[in-house]
Amino acid sequence: MGRGDDPGVRVGRVVLGAHRGSRFSRDAGGHRTIPRSDRAAVDVDRGAERRRRSAVTDPVIIVGGEVVGGEVVATDAVATLRHLAVERRVGMLNTFAAKGLFAWNDPAHLGTIGLQERDLELAGLVDADVVLVGVSASELAREWLDGVGARWTEVTVRELGQSLGVNVEPTPRPPLYGALADVCGPLYGSQQSPMNPARAAADLAGWLPAGGVVAAHYDLAGFWLGRTFPTREVGSVRFGPDAHGVTLHVVSELDDALIESGAVVEHWSSDGPALGPGERLDRLAMALRSGRGAVLPLGVDWSPLAALVAVAGSPLWG
Repeated sequence: MGRGDDPGVRVGRVVLGAHRGSRFSRDAGGHRTIPRSDRAAVDVDRGAERRRRSAVTDPVIIVGGEVVGGEVVATDAVATLRHLAVERRVGMLNTFAAKGLFAWNDPAHLGTIGLQERDLELAGLVDADVVLVGVSASELAREWLDGVGARWTEVTVRELGQSLGVNVEPTPRPPLYGALADVCGPLYGSQQSPMNPARAAADLAGWLPAGGVVAAHYDLAGFWLGRTFPTREVGSVRFGPDAHGVTLHVVSELDDALIESGAVVEHWSSDGPALGPGERLDRLAMALRSGRGAVLPLGVDWSPLAALVAVAGSPLWG
């Protein structure tokens, strides 16, 4: 039977969990499998026949911004995912758009991906079974997954809960987590002047009022916020120039539209003023209280980027 003759094959994406009561069963080797009858559709791209394989062994779960930005309001998806992490003893990766799903030191937090060239390799996605939950192509290109041999599947939060088994042991963290922590950890407490971008991000996260939102753009400042902003609340940092309802924009590249928008903007650059943490945060608070737009330059030492590049490759922004 050819691909076109198989009623379970369409061109496009893989979809699982169509049957409400479906769960992973186990084969003779003890591996979790997805019953053929539970497939709503199995889509095959040219050269990607591997996606038709029915066995799924310890899949890597990646959560994206579509869950945080959309599904969460209607279904409390974040609470559901946190519950699943505890109940099923599973860890989850998140894209930069889903920062804050778990606290940075929660055992279920396996790391943030989609920011540097080696993220997928260090996150353990090479030749792995991968489950995508609310991950848009703009956050994680499917071609990137294909390039490392990942067998990826897209499911909803509900389908994940219906199909996910219970781990005997908690999911171990991949090399990405420890490698980045080794580089970024010392930066957070650094007293250097001008401040490094990890320290600038951490101070901003600690200062941000409850319900506050930082808008990060797809530039070098946005990269550092994506990598090092210690998110206390889901959605407290958003990415993209069209972010709405934000407290503050942080950019390394200014444009006229942003300047003229009337927003409060902190502009990170190597030639801005080298402010101390207190002076910087007082200035931010004053600007926000004024109710007027402002561009606030901040001197930042970009040199720690070299250590991040040595660990995980070049940043995809900036």
